[in-house]
Amino acid sequence: ATESEFEALSMQFRNLAKDIPLPVEGLTRIGELAGQLGIKKDDIIGFTETIAAIGVTTNLTEEQAATSFARIANIFQAPVSEIGNLASAVVELGNNFATTESEIVDFATNVATAGKIAGLSTADVAAISTAFTSIGIEAEAGGTAVSKSLQAITDAVAKGGSDLQNFSDVAGMSAKEFADLWKSDPVRAFDAFIKGLGT
Repeated sequence: ATESEFEALSMQFRNLAKDIPLPVEGLTRIGELAGQLGIKKDDIIGFTETIAAIGVTTNLTEEQAATSFARIANIFQAPVSEIGNLASAVVELGNNFATTESEIVDFATNVATAGKIAGLSTADVAAISTAFTSIGIEAEAGGTAVSKSLQAITDAVAKGGSDLQNFSDVAGMSAKEFADLWKSDPVRAFDAFIKGLGT
């Protein structure tokens, strides 16, 4: 950014501080994180506003929210405008399930890459993260297990053979039915697999 653009950003941060109960220094710190995380200069104020609002209304710190949401957006190549939607979804999930926004976001950050490769959406990742954290599964161990499972299923569907048959047997389907469902709606296929594990 040019010097004049930095001045304009500074003024926008001051204006934000009038509406959001954070000091200007806190808002500029979020903006600094945004820049470090690859948020484009034209999106920094919108990103800062979303993250500041999340930090004020949830148990997420501003730094945790900024880092996690930016990483998830980068993984899914989602525009910054969609971060607000994801943040709203996380708040709604945290309010309606036996988990917290911080737990959901930690878990989601851990499974985002495998979820993207498997064809999940950010909403799917948030839903899976909520389901697991609401029954007490921690982000680090649980996220690793879910990521490995998603990757293993993706590989099995691509290669076919006995691994695919094993996953489809657990899900209660034929190999073709499971592979077709994984390709068209991976979250439903994963749900069928998890339910199958339970029985």
